[in-house]
Amino acid sequence: MFVDDKLDLFRSLASGMFPDGVSLTIDPRTIESESFAVIEAEGNGYSKNGKLYNNRYAFLFNVQNGLICEIKEYLDTLHAQDVFGDVNEGESKNYPKALVGSPAPENSMEKVMAKAWNDFSAGNIDGFAECFSPDATWWTDGGLNRDRGSFQFMQSALDGTPFHGLVPMTEKIQYIRDRIGKSYGGQTIEVIPTRFISQGNRVACEAVGYANLSSGRIYQNRYLLVADVEAGLITALREYCDTLHVADATGLGLQQ
Repeated sequence: MFVDDKLDLFRSLASGMFPDGVSLTIDPRTIESESFAVIEAEGNGYSKNGKLYNNRYAFLFNVQNGLICEIKEYLDTLHAQDVFGDVNEGESKNYPKALVGSPAPENSMEKVMAKAWNDFSAGNIDGFAECFSPDATWWTDGGLNRDRGSFQFMQSALDGTPFHGLVPMTEKIQYIRDRIGKSYGGQTIEVIPTRFISQGNRVACEAVGYANLSSGRIYQNRYLLVADVEAGLITALREYCDTLHVADATGLGLQQ
């Protein structure tokens, strides 16, 4: 979408959906590298139907010659659809598997992210787990349950929902093993990094995912994965993706 069209959409939403506007709080965990910047944020506002809109975002900015030329917005689309309309993604369409090249990691943080997703895609869950520190956490937004997606409070990954909020990585690994057997026909999702952006002790990985589900559906998602890294291990990972597609493809998370 061209920026002028996006701004027109913002204006219509502000006056039509959110009479009092939407606040945006910028998280200090930013990443800047060459012409790219990753900014995490949280938005709050009440829609005209009385529903609280409380979304968490990761924005990827591409800046050229001092001007923003591209923005990619990753957010909890299941929550957005719940506030803006119904929770039906629409008619299912399966596209050919995306053929993308994976960039070469340039430092130790990017290398541990690359190894993690290479192991994950190959079904080597033990190798994937070894990329995380013993006390690591994983965050995914809460879908229809907004309280669950808080960054501050620990939740559990063992009750079967993919929208679990902040959870111990040890539980996330158990959830992954269980979900592989139930939904993915014994295969993992193939997650292919398409860009690494790193600074300090933080690294972001843009990626695409693909899986043939045991239901016959095709799972195709896009991710922005943001990780904190210490001593060569991931200590915290935050997963931003198309949550509405997760719910639509798997049937999970459509009810609180």
